[in-house]
Amino acid sequence: MRAVLPALETTIQDVRFGVRLLWRSPWFTLVAVASLSIGLGSGVALFTLMNAALFRPLPGRDTANIHRIYTSNSGGSRYGSSSFADFQSFTSAVPGLFAASCATTNVQGNIVGAQSPLALAGAVFSGGCFDALKLKPQLGRLLNRSDDGASSEPPAIVISHALWRRAFGGDSSVVGRSVMLNGTSAVIVGVAEPGFAGLSLDSGADFWAPSPLAAILVSPRTLTNRGDRRFAVYVRLNAGVTASRAAERLSAVAAQLRAEDPRAWTETTGSTPTVTIAQELQSRFVTARGAATEILTATLGAIAVIVAMACVNLATMILARGAARTRELNVRLALGASRGRLLRQLATESLLISAGGIITGVLIVTAALRLFDANRPAELPGFNIAMDWRVAGFAILMAIVAPVLFGVAPGATALRLAIAEGLKGRTVLMRRGFLRVGVRELLLVVQVVVSFALLIMAALFMRSLMPLGTGQPEPSTRRVAVAPVDLNIAAQSAAEMRVFAERLLQAADRVPDVEASTAAAIVPMTGSYIGFAGREEDRPDATLMEFDGNVVAPGYFELVGIAQRAGRSFDARDHDRAPRVAVVSESLARRLWKTTAAIGRTIRLRDASTEVIGVVADTPYRASDGTPQPVLYVPLAQVPPRRLVLHARVKNEGEAIAALDRALRAVDPRIVVGTAMPLSHFLDQAKTGGRVAQWVGGVAGLLQLGLALMAIWGLVAYAVERRTAEFAIRRALGATEASIVRLVMRPSVWLLAAGAVLGCVAGVGLATALYSNFLGLAPIDLTVVVPAAVLLGAVVLAGAWLPARRAATVEPASALKQS
Repeated sequence: MRAVLPALETTIQDVRFGVRLLWRSPWFTLVAVASLSIGLGSGVALFTLMNAALFRPLPGRDTANIHRIYTSNSGGSRYGSSSFADFQSFTSAVPGLFAASCATTNVQGNIVGAQSPLALAGAVFSGGCFDALKLKPQLGRLLNRSDDGASSEPPAIVISHALWRRAFGGDSSVVGRSVMLNGTSAVIVGVAEPGFAGLSLDSGADFWAPSPLAAILVSPRTLTNRGDRRFAVYVRLNAGVTASRAAERLSAVAAQLRAEDPRAWTETTGSTPTVTIAQELQSRFVTARGAATEILTATLGAIAVIVAMACVNLATMILARGAARTRELNVRLALGASRGRLLRQLATESLLISAGGIITGVLIVTAALRLFDANRPAELPGFNIAMDWRVAGFAILMAIVAPVLFGVAPGATALRLAIAEGLKGRTVLMRRGFLRVGVRELLLVVQVVVSFALLIMAALFMRSLMPLGTGQPEPSTRRVAVAPVDLNIAAQSAAEMRVFAERLLQAADRVPDVEASTAAAIVPMTGSYIGFAGREEDRPDATLMEFDGNVVAPGYFELVGIAQRAGRSFDARDHDRAPRVAVVSESLARRLWKTTAAIGRTIRLRDASTEVIGVVADTPYRASDGTPQPVLYVPLAQVPPRRLVLHARVKNEGEAIAALDRALRAVDPRIVVGTAMPLSHFLDQAKTGGRVAQWVGGVAGLLQLGLALMAIWGLVAYAVERRTAEFAIRRALGATEASIVRLVMRPSVWLLAAGAVLGCVAGVGLATALYSNFLGLAPIDLTVVVPAAVLLGAVVLAGAWLPARRAATVEPASALKQS
């Protein structure tokens, strides 16, 4: 105890002294904490997402011991989904094995009864799902086993907290409200907890329906067909029941099911499908080998880069600040302070900055998570994202490690120089060598490299937000409205898809303000694409080529403004019983036949011979730089897609779009129709995530300008501070201000030039890698690199010139007196 109390008292003194010093330098403290909070906060946010994906159990309470039951499939995977009928057999054939059970599958549904009709992502939940997760409702009640039974009353559904706020305005009277779900009356009985988005790791859900509604959300036979293996099955084991015992009992059930339904329970190899039970968290990514490792590696790598960048920025500031504290450290050494005590004091100051940064960062992440839970998009997977002990431990680790990265080396350098000056009794007057390479120089080069690389990527992001002259005709968006349509539930065959597509087009044509209508499987530049593989028909030895494609209805090219170069477009002649035909873009014709004279030529697509009946102008599909992209178009009547986007040219974009929306929804309640909107809005929505990333990247690069100016100014100012007496002597001996400026600037310029070259190379390399994988990103070219390099070059030169100018104007007498 006698040894502990003095150490504690010394630590308290160090903390109090460090707080006073930081309080006296408010701008330094504010910028340091803000810079570090961005870096460490970003690291904590990324770790929180990775933690949710890899280490947190399913959402709910006490879900770490939930197991999942898998049924092997004909593709050879041991970990496949199960049918609902099999789920019922698993849970009823062996009573006493499971304490709770759940079967769920993702669905799409039309809900009419909110502020406007909605096409939503949802899930079918068996009655025991919410009980298995031990969830509580925000309002009303959740689904239970009684909802699985047949009843004359309207079936119950539960909506998400985000949908409740978004579509129902947070109205507490929503419980008990009747809605139409795919044309069937249903009643909202409850609102789920904030942040709950279902159990799927592919996408979230905005509503949950009981199993009887699977008939209208999936197919009429989905609950009884044992071959329809689309359900994920989760169970809680009863006390005393082990996974191995459960596996033995389930194997016996599998053998019994094969005897009852040999067609559904016999694999192509003739063997009985294997039933596997495994803890959900341990088997989460078992079907995607290496996915967990990739997530872990990518996340930790990104965290390391972000934290390192923040620490480099802060290290340059601390190194510059240390030059001004040399006299203070000398005085404390003279008064008897040990080196260890001074290093501990400097480390305490760094730790205080780190604590402020991590606390601020964690508070920002916590607020962002609360906002996310209240407005969680249904498109995101249902990961259980939250702060827990792992995130807290990681934050504490970052708060301890960060000072080592940004504080130890600058602090030790400042102390070493103070000791050297104390021994010599004066500052070092002369510099040895033209270009010294040390901690300061290394930090200067690293700072410039990082700044140049980030600014070039930021310029690339910002350039992507501006219109690009592609040189290619782009699809017209003026007075064109679109509505996404999903036929998966309504249509069970290709013939039904064609019928529904035709009925939708007829309904659109009947709207008074619709001038023309058509449909396409995808809209270019939205991130969706259809891949085709083919070769020249008359060259069996030709290499199989891959290219983009689209499935379109008659009138598509005319409506969106894609010019016809030769031949004809699709019409009523190109029905499902007619010979296969296609229209090719000019670039695809050149790629296949070295000419645009392609009419009458044939392409072998898989096993079908397809005749080219038309050639159309190139239009951007994926890249935004105008690079010609080979595109193959096939008629909707011959290759009906399960999802399509209906296009309509309207006289006005007000009432006409609303009328179009109503007309499409009236065709069949089972057809999931998204909100009709102008094509320009549809394109903007598709690019929202990319645009957010672009704005973040652009703003981050602009902020880096300020950090670069401050850091480079601090590093050069540090060197100037160390050579003040030398400059004073030179001035006293007749040196001019210009010569002093050159003396300071020359080594700095060489270091800056080296950093600029390396930074440009790194920035161009990273930008090129991003461009190949980022939808809508502008291409890297001189119009991006040169202005960014010139701008940052001016900034870094200014950061070096300001301290040099200050050194040139120093008064020799006062400088020598202070030294």
